[in-house]
Amino acid sequence: MNKSKYFFNLNSLHTKYLLAFGVGCIIGAKLLPVPVVAVGYLLLAAVCIFKCLRGDVEGFFSLVPYFIYTEIFMRAFARWIPYLGVPYLLIACFAILFFTTNRLKKAAHQRHVFFDHIHFSRGGK
Repeated sequence: MNKSKYFFNLNSLHTKYLLAFGVGCIIGAKLLPVPVVAVGYLLLAAVCIFKCLRGDVEGFFSLVPYFIYTEIFMRAFARWIPYLGVPYLLIACFAILFFTTNRLKKAAHQRHVFFDHIHFSRGGK
């Protein structure tokens, strides 16, 4: 087992959950001014796009939940942030990932979809 000598290991799942909880409490309680949270929101969007451009799918999906739950706060208090920013960002990031990642890998669900198509095309129930 790889033990860290520090109290918080940033690669630990528990640390990430505690960080998410802490950030959510700080944002939800409005302990930070709205412009500070808005700038952090925009920086997080830029980091998401950067991770997609690098092809770091796991890194992108680890940041998406932070971006999604912060959008509720942005819609309520930071009116100068574009409306529906998360869907637009997700569409852009998925398009980037679609064109930059290796699509020669077979998806695990393709076989299942193929067999369902055969089953239901023959009148299966």
